[in-house]
Formats: sequence, structure tokens, C-alpha cells
Amino acid sequence: MIDEAVAEIEAMQTHSSSAVAVTAAEALRELLGREYATVEEYRRALERNSDALRRANTSHASLFTTQREIVDRVTADDHDSVAAAKATTADAVDAVVEEVERAKHEAAREAVTEARPRHVGRKAARTLSAIDRVEPTLITDGAAGHYLDDCDRVVVGMDCIVDDVLYNRVGTFPIAATAAELAVPVSVLGSSAKLIDDGFAFENEFRPASEVMLEPAEGFDVGNPAYDATPTHLLDNVVTDEGVHKLE
Repeated sequence: MIDEAVAEIEAMQTHSSSAVAVTAAEALRELLGREYATVEEYRRALERNSDALRRANTSHASLFTTQREIVDRVTADDHDSVAAAKATTADAVDAVVEEVERAKHEAAREAVTEARPRHVGRKAARTLSAIDRVEPTLITDGAAGHYLDDCDRVVVGMDCIVDDVLYNRVGTFPIAATAAELAVPVSVLGSSAKLIDDGFAFENEFRPASEVMLEPAEGFDVGNPAYDATPTHLLDNVVTDEGVHKLE
């Protein structure tokens, strides 16, 4: 299960960062069915497999924080048996999964749920168009400068915020910069677990060139980064499951 989860996360078959975190947390349950001679042997196996899951996608802050929380809970206790360490692991996985789901739904009550990659704009437009009195317009990121002056607010998601930088789906930075130039406030939505104080180093992903063009690239490279970095001074506030946080 752990190997399959690592492969799934590496292949981005699970797209939502919270879904990735839950998939990785649940994968650790596989260790509960294995035999270990000592508590120390079990802890080493937990740390090793947790590291493998975290390395499967180094851009997801939720994956990093939830795996660290599970391992920390287990290693912090002085267990007198492998069974006791496994019981703590099971409780930690349950708690992490519950918290991820709770945070996502609480953030949704404050505004809306998180986004998904791959034609997210099309899906959002179709969903919004089915709501009475909502008349969405689908545009490309590059057309933001044409439309933003008529907007009341820009709303974006987040992969994480680290050291006064918002990492989110590529295209966020130019939209936020244009909005700042036009004095349109920008709100960021996401779980509070994605606000990272320390210990996490964001690493970008580069998606397949076929998402940009289907024919082979001859004589040039195709760049397709998944995320960009937006300084938080361009943002107005952050909306999480813990409420609305004004940014200075």
C-alpha cells in the first residue's frame, strides 16, 4: 500500500493536496500489520516510510505537515511495546485524517473549497453557471489585465504560504501583481495546515510538455511549471478554517 501510494502521489493521480495528505496518512496503516522485534525497529520503519511518502511530492505542504505530525506523535512517547507504538500510530492517522477533512470543510464555510488542476477553470465555470443569478465568464490568465479593473476582488487558492511567499498554481503571481497595480484586493483560501512556519522547503513541479502542446518540440524546450511564487505583500487577506487573517 505504501509503495502504491508513493507511485500514485508521484504520478499526480491524486491531485488535491488534502487528498494527497489523506492518501499518505492512510498508507502508513500498512505498517500496523507487519511484525517488528522492537519498538525502535518499528519507529525506524515508520520514519523511513514516512520520508518516502513525503519525498513523493515535495511541493505539498499538507503532505509534509501531516506526515511530520504522525511521526512526531509516535516518537514523542516512550512506548513499552510495539503494540503500544502501533496503537499510537493508528490514533495519529485517525486524528490527522479527521483534521484534514475538518479544515477543508471549515475553510469552505468561510468561502469556497480548494481548486483542482487540469481544466479547473472550465469545471468551475460550469459549476457556477448552474447557480441562479451567477453569470461566470471564463478567461485565460493572460487576459486578467483586461478584466481585473472591473472586478471587486480576486480569489485564489494556495498550496502553502512559507516565509511571506504564497506558492500556488502557476499564473497566480501575474494575476496578483496586476490586481495590486489596479488596486483590486486579493484573497487566498485554504486550510490553516498550509501556513508553514519552519521545516518545509517548497520544491516546484514541472508537468508534462504535452499539456502545453501535443506535437513534438523540435529545437526548443517546453516549460510547464505547476506553481509560481507570489509575495504576500501583494495579497489582502488569507481565509482558512481558523477565520480571516489580514496581511500587512
